[in-house]
Amino acid sequence: MPFIYYKEHYFLIYKQYNMIKELENNFKRGERTFDLVEKSENWYIYKVTFHKGKELEHSCYELFKRKECKATGCCANTKKYAGYEKYVKYPGDEDFGKWAWTSPFLDRIYDIIKEENL
Repeated sequence: MPFIYYKEHYFLIYKQYNMIKELENNFKRGERTFDLVEKSENWYIYKVTFHKGKELEHSCYELFKRKECKATGCCANTKKYAGYEKYVKYPGDEDFGKWAWTSPFLDRIYDIIKEENL
């Protein structure tokens, strides 16, 4: 737990932080590579590259709203989320069209940001 030491008071004051596991800037899931293009306080844009073996098959862009979830249950017990109270969720297939969007064109992603007032 993080703490602040005030020398003049000769004691330790522990400060509780709202610990949030942020998304990685770059990561892989199976044959897909995810690279952060841009983010704001409210949304993220990732470039997703699909590989077939060592060859590039195609790529697209994914835009999604920032969603923070509580790290509870089996999720909280994993090494990835140990010590965190919350985590930022990457969208699943069921989230696209609700709070996540995809397009092969980056310009279209920026249009969606304007249309959805993100």
